[in-house]
Amino acid sequence: ALQLPREAADDYGRCLGLMDGIGGENADPSERPLARLGRARALRSRAGDDGFNQEDWKRRNVQAADDYRAALTLTGSDDFDEEERLADGLARNPYAAWEWGMSLRASGSYEDAARTHGRAARAFEDVGDHAAAVVSALDRGIDLAAASSGTDVKDARDALKAAILSTPTVKGDDISLLQRVVAKEGEARMALASILWAANDKSDGEKEFFDACATFDQLDADADARDKVAQKTGAMPKPLILNLGYSIDDILGAREVGCSSFKRESFLTEKLQWPDVLQEKVLKLEKLK
Repeated sequence: ALQLPREAADDYGRCLGLMDGIGGENADPSERPLARLGRARALRSRAGDDGFNQEDWKRRNVQAADDYRAALTLTGSDDFDEEERLADGLARNPYAAWEWGMSLRASGSYEDAARTHGRAARAFEDVGDHAAAVVSALDRGIDLAAASSGTDVKDARDALKAAILSTPTVKGDDISLLQRVVAKEGEARMALASILWAANDKSDGEKEFFDACATFDQLDADADARDKVAQKTGAMPKPLILNLGYSIDDILGAREVGCSSFKRESFLTEKLQWPDVLQEKVLKLEKLK
């Protein structure tokens, strides 16, 4: 269904309308949170989009953010009040919580996005998904970078530095997962460089900028080396999987983002989904190279 996200969103909306109508009280209680979550994901998906419309994207994410909150609240235990139910639902589904944070960022609610990504990071740790916890912490820092203004960058700077330092703790044999974590680290470094530069901390901003570029270059070099080994050994390439664009598993990886990518507004908007306030800072920084 999510290969046709616009149609799916409409279908989920009709489903919710029926549950709100006559006889809707007879529906299985699990259907409403599933429908709200399904619509949120359909609205967040970019599969099948013809071009990119900023206003339409923001509108979709405003609705998606409301759907994520409702879905997570409805998933929580009935024994709690609304806020406790939300916390319980978030703990049960940190993947949806991360997605909620991204929809909040895209709708302009940067501080709410940061809080949600922070909660997602803790929930991921609780379920043993350390890589996703680190990605969520990095995204929290990026949210705070978007929320920062002028020289008041301490919260964003501290959050980004702490999250960046945590990336080497991600281990495992899933190479594509490790590549996505490193790519997200590079993105976070670029966000950090941008806010430091804008806050007139030119020296540290320049250092973080070149560290970000080195991170991307090393990531791509490692991926190229692995491909050469695979070709020599005759290893089968991994099958291509449709990227629906809403999941934490859909974030960019090796050879999908580099230092020069941050010069392109279309990339910042459509691929990274960075808000205008952060794009303006990084585009000034990109004049260094």
